[in-house]
Amino acid sequence: MRGYDRAQISRAVETALDNIDAEGFDDILGHPFEWWMLKDPVLRRRVQAEAVARIDPGKIEHLKLEAVDRVWVPKRVLNDHRTASRLHPMDAIVFNALAILMFDSIEAARPDVSKQRVFSYRKAFDGRLLWARHSDALAKFHEYVRYRRAAKDVTVVVKCDIATFYDRINLHRVQSALEDVGVPEAAHELLNKALITWADQNSYSLPIGGNGSRIIAEAVMIPVDQHLELHGVDFCRYVDDYRLFAPDAATAHRWVLLLAARLAGDGLSLNPSKTHVEPASSSEEEDERETRRETTQGTPSIEKLEFMHGPSGRARIVKRYVTPKDAARAEYAKMDIAKAIAAAREHAVLGTNELQGILKGIEVRREFIHLAVVVELLYSAPAFTQYFCDFLLRARDLVPHDVRARVATLVGAYLNDGKAAITEWIEARIAEVLGHSSYTNPQALYQRFRERQSMSGSFARVALLYGMYGKGLSLEQARWLKEQAKSETGSVKRAILAVVNERLMGGERKAWQRNRGQFHECDIFSEWLVADFDRASQALQGWRVDLAKHWDDGKLL
Repeated sequence: MRGYDRAQISRAVETALDNIDAEGFDDILGHPFEWWMLKDPVLRRRVQAEAVARIDPGKIEHLKLEAVDRVWVPKRVLNDHRTASRLHPMDAIVFNALAILMFDSIEAARPDVSKQRVFSYRKAFDGRLLWARHSDALAKFHEYVRYRRAAKDVTVVVKCDIATFYDRINLHRVQSALEDVGVPEAAHELLNKALITWADQNSYSLPIGGNGSRIIAEAVMIPVDQHLELHGVDFCRYVDDYRLFAPDAATAHRWVLLLAARLAGDGLSLNPSKTHVEPASSSEEEDERETRRETTQGTPSIEKLEFMHGPSGRARIVKRYVTPKDAARAEYAKMDIAKAIAAAREHAVLGTNELQGILKGIEVRREFIHLAVVVELLYSAPAFTQYFCDFLLRARDLVPHDVRARVATLVGAYLNDGKAAITEWIEARIAEVLGHSSYTNPQALYQRFRERQSMSGSFARVALLYGMYGKGLSLEQARWLKEQAKSETGSVKRAILAVVNERLMGGERKAWQRNRGQFHECDIFSEWLVADFDRASQALQGWRVDLAKHWDDGKLL
């Protein structure tokens, strides 16, 4: 590729693979089993060579891109979602490698670190990491904001962020920004064509969740940061989150308009619900708490079981179950679980905080028999399902075996009930539960997968297959999946290959593997699953152990 030689491309791909090994393909959707497959040195060498071969010609047709799988992921407020992107593993490696090739040019054009203007994703290769850990960099950002709030020349602070930032980034602006910082033409043209392909031929949106997008998004913000500096604005930024430090209110309002106008030129806008002009004496702590909200929620009061509301009055969603602390346990020990559930059933609309209180009472009082009724309540509060699933996995060693079996049956029925308002994200969370050894219900997962074969979106379908892996499907079911593989592509096909190879026996498996014609659309991962299943199965077992360890680390004691 003009501008970068093959050795540079190879190093960038190797760095991308190292970083993916350390941090995953993205930080939203979790590790797919291909991440574990890449831990095999034989496959990794093949993947690295293939990625270099795709990038080096500098032609879009050589990249062999696949469509992006997009998933609605719930945010912290009811009915508020963000879109996460799952690229094909090879596409993600190629994208990250292209971004890493451009990283030096991008970083050189950003405000110098010593100015303490931009804190997000500053290039600092450290082993397998591309920059300081997110939590450390964000802590430095808030620390600097507190320092500037206390300065004598600052009386007013503006807090604001960009609305749906990654989703709204204009791809033509991306190419222009990369050209401005000196990225070779062949490279930024190739990336632009790839981004447009992943955006379904739209002119905006970066894939959300991976480090490649983080690097490229910072390039887009360089002209905005330079514009603010040119006009004397005292500011700092972390990704899409700005703070403006003004000497008075008039200047603060003028600077907000200046920033909004500059963003509008790039097709971006400030989020009005998160734009605040406030005295410098106001605390920054609430913003820091907001970033940790999901894991630091206070324990709801039993006497006041109601909605937990966010800043705009909408119900706030908590995703992770945290066992009550000592002070609250005595209060929950007095709770009448049956009475609380009866009261919940009478309500036309259930508050998520109401259901949180019931689960905490069940855990403290060890009255797990009531979990069967809680499953029924999910129909009236489907957004609570993720929290309930988290509870089931963390509390599994406390729940009696017969209750776990009953809950697995009821959750399986809930999953397959067309009346339940289940999103793709929630479906995947349920699959984690029913694929776990404590709540195994592969028949429910299989039924859901068959019903879902005509639906769009592969994320949930793959999660269903993950749950079936090694869980005792019948040979008849494995054979149906074997036939279904012929009409599938991408991640769903690879997951079917893993499930079927694990279940088929002896000669039948060998005959299926020899029939390579049915894998004509397969990629390097699929080919490896079929050609060397013994090695692939070791990686898949590592994935299952990793998932189990994830819950072991967080289970209740």
